[in-house]
Amino acid sequence: MNRRGLTLMELMIVIALIGLLAAIGYPRLAETALRNNVRAAARSVVTMHAKAKATAVNRGRPSFLVFSANTVGVIAQNPVSGAFEWVVPRLDLNSRYGVNVRATRTVFRFDPRGIGIEPNPSMVEVSRAQFADTVRISSIGRIEP
Repeated sequence: MNRRGLTLMELMIVIALIGLLAAIGYPRLAETALRNNVRAAARSVVTMHAKAKATAVNRGRPSFLVFSANTVGVIAQNPVSGAFEWVVPRLDLNSRYGVNVRATRTVFRFDPRGIGIEPNPSMVEVSRAQFADTVRISSIGRIEP
């Protein structure tokens, strides 16, 4: 007897095995996605920090890295009007990455040379579920490892 193809039973066994492998692998993939979101949000904080320093140097005026309700942005004084404005639009880390942000200081100040002018080091903690990442900023405005 020459038979081609698969029987229904063989096909059901293959589908069950694929489902079992997917059920085992999904939690690992979800965990990796959460961890990557926390890391990406922490990198966004570091990027905004660099933009705040660069803004202070480029404008020759103080700039401010501002944290407020899971958002981060850069404010600086307009060289012409003297008014303070958002130089870098606020980035909502919660809506973009689904993380919560907690900073020991809501405003980090940089002088016109791009040097931090805070009396104490500060920390920014980015977290979601069981994952957390911390960005440490020295009193002179450097990111510490």
